[in-house]
Amino acid sequence: MKYVKTLLLYFFVFVAVQLVIGFAVQTLATLFPEITSVMPSYKAAVILYSSGISSIILLVLFFTMRWYREDRTFVRSRPWSVLCWSFLLGIGILLPLTRLEECIPQEWLTNLIQDEMNAILHTRYGYFVICILAPLMEEVIFRGAVINACKTFSRNNAPSFVNATLLPLVISALMFSLVHMNPAQMPHAFIVGLILGWVYLRTNSIIPCFIIHWLNNSSAYVLVNIFPHIPTDAKLVAYFNGSEAAVAQAVVFSLMIAIPSLYQITILTKRK
Repeated sequence: MKYVKTLLLYFFVFVAVQLVIGFAVQTLATLFPEITSVMPSYKAAVILYSSGISSIILLVLFFTMRWYREDRTFVRSRPWSVLCWSFLLGIGILLPLTRLEECIPQEWLTNLIQDEMNAILHTRYGYFVICILAPLMEEVIFRGAVINACKTFSRNNAPSFVNATLLPLVISALMFSLVHMNPAQMPHAFIVGLILGWVYLRTNSIIPCFIIHWLNNSSAYVLVNIFPHIPTDAKLVAYFNGSEAAVAQAVVFSLMIAIPSLYQITILTKRK
């Protein structure tokens, strides 16, 4: 029961900070409209400021409260090979996961902030907040703090039929998906959460997880800025001149990067 309370505490703190900061930023933006001039729309500016401030506050909170403490064993091992394969894994999963997401009926994936995110990703400030600061904060919370709490529960309290690895993976990925609070992002966030959770369990470090997360978020930034004429909700085929065959080939090629990367990470982090 103690670990359930711990997980609920992490979840409550995350949501509470987001809501309080969001309300505070909206209030300030109403009183001082000039602070939203950095973005083309009021709502986009509020999302950008709220996300950035919330990420900083949550990082400080989780470190100062010692809810998350990085194990330096991974860093001391000079894990350059693992980091390189994590980078390749991050690249390799982009197209297959996007293709898989396209199989979900679009009416289930309502994007509540599509225009705002598109505007945010057109700015340098947006890149820093969405692609660097937010992933770092989310890895600290959902891979570091949440998975560690689940691991402790699995070792000490979970019934014998509960897999000690599966439980932390599913719970952390589910929480990671729910906190996005945007139907269009939730399925993708859940699957990515499973992959990131697996990498964390293998390495016991958020560093390779952050690399993968950074690549995942940065891909949206790259697409928005390199292909501004293509709608952000367009399917993959729009980026391959309408050729489904080219999409299939790209997905297969990506899997040829992702699968060996998973294998290499498994070998390099083999438990003794």
